[in-house]
Amino acid sequence: MKTIHYIIAIVSLIVALLTSCNKKEGCTNPNAKNYDPAAKVDDGSCIFDAPDSTLNAPVDIRAAWIGEYTCTKIQTTHTNTENPRTDTSQTILKVYAVNSCDNLLHIIEASIGHNCYVVCKSDNTFRDTLINGDAQNRPIVRGSFDGNTVNIEYIWGQEGLHIIFSGTKTQAYEFTSADYRDGWIGNYEGKIRYTNYSIDTTCPVSFSVEKYMDCGLRLSNIVSSVDRSSETIKNVYEDGKIEDNIGNHLVAKGTIFTDSISVYFVDGTALGSNPVYAYYAKKVIR
Repeated sequence: MKTIHYIIAIVSLIVALLTSCNKKEGCTNPNAKNYDPAAKVDDGSCIFDAPDSTLNAPVDIRAAWIGEYTCTKIQTTHTNTENPRTDTSQTILKVYAVNSCDNLLHIIEASIGHNCYVVCKSDNTFRDTLINGDAQNRPIVRGSFDGNTVNIEYIWGQEGLHIIFSGTKTQAYEFTSADYRDGWIGNYEGKIRYTNYSIDTTCPVSFSVEKYMDCGLRLSNIVSSVDRSSETIKNVYEDGKIEDNIGNHLVAKGTIFTDSISVYFVDGTALGSNPVYAYYAKKVIR
């Protein structure tokens, strides 16, 4: 009897071994590109798509906001709050992203001759970086974007001037995360106009332009008869406009073109007077 049991056990083992040897090997993971539903034994051959790095990439909320907006203008003052004047002519707002700065936008409105830069938030609202205006009566700027529409409010505290722009996007701008300052780095040669209140001279100048912090430029290695070793510009916008504020004083303003620079500097204590010195130079191509 024992012999029969041994024979049955041996036969069962042989059958089990033969059955396992006949199981098909292959990729058994259904998430793999080469998944084989007939495979019973995973042979390590599964192939998976590379992870999509864009799925969790941060989304820059400014990309949907930049462009041109055709707007109407409602303007009031302290003396005319009951009967606001609506400007029936349409005005254009231009909104640029300052790409090397976090959440910074540049807004241009020609009818009031004002450029401002604002910090935007994830709830589609924004307000200016000066928060409460300043001693030179620059406005408080705040507003919101909603899809393809924009509402911007300018408030001048001292004059009581209150302007609201409301409009719809008529042209989108392409957004790029590249640092737009790269094209302006290099060596420049030109002239410096030096105005020291009563003395006005013009002389040759050469300098280098390099990146400064997150969204500025530095003019360094300055060679001229004016004793200046370096100058910094804190805010340079994507369209090449320069507007630099330190404290309450505008100290630098101008434009950088593809191959040239035009910028003037005003002494912080002499705001509103003539420029103390100005650079007009072209990039040296070697």
